[in-house]
Amino acid sequence: MIEEIRDNFNKQFRQEIFEKFINDVQQSTQNNLDFNICETPLFLDKKLSDKLVDASYSIVDELKTDEFKNHSRNAVPQALLVPNENDHPHFLQIDFGITTDDNGEFLPQVIELQGFPSLYAYQAFLNEKIKKHFFIPDEFSNYFNNLNFDSYINLLKRV
Repeated sequence: MIEEIRDNFNKQFRQEIFEKFINDVQQSTQNNLDFNICETPLFLDKKLSDKLVDASYSIVDELKTDEFKNHSRNAVPQALLVPNENDHPHFLQIDFGITTDDNGEFLPQVIELQGFPSLYAYQAFLNEKIKKHFFIPDEFSNYFNNLNFDSYINLLKRV
C-alpha cells in the first residue's frame, strides 16, 4: 500500500466531512442502507495490485478444473440446486485480506469466494460518493481493464 497517499487521506479526514458523505449516501438510497459504511479507500501500488490480480487468476484457474467441479458437486444439497444452472457463474467475488510475510512484503490471503453479484453496483456507487467527498488522486481508480464508472455499469447491464 502507498503509505504517503494513505497518510494524506488520514490527515485530511474530518468527522464533519464523513457525516456529509454518510448523509449523501443515505439520501441517495432513500435511507435504505441498513448497514454501517466502514470502508475507506485502499491505495495499492502496482506491485500489490499485480499480486492480487495474479492470485485471483490462480484461484479461477483452479476453480475451472474438472477436479474442483467433482469435489464441489455435493456442496449444495440436491433440493437447493438451481435448475438449468450454467457451467460457471457470471460473477465471482474473491475477498482478500492483506498480510505480510517474514520480509514485510504484502501478501493477499483469501477470505472468501462468492459466485453472485451482491455488491458490484454498490461498490461503483460508493466509489463515486467517496470521490465526491474526499480527495482521491486522479491516477487512482477502483477499476481494472481500463474501465471507468460508465463502462463498468454498462458491462454489468450487458451481463
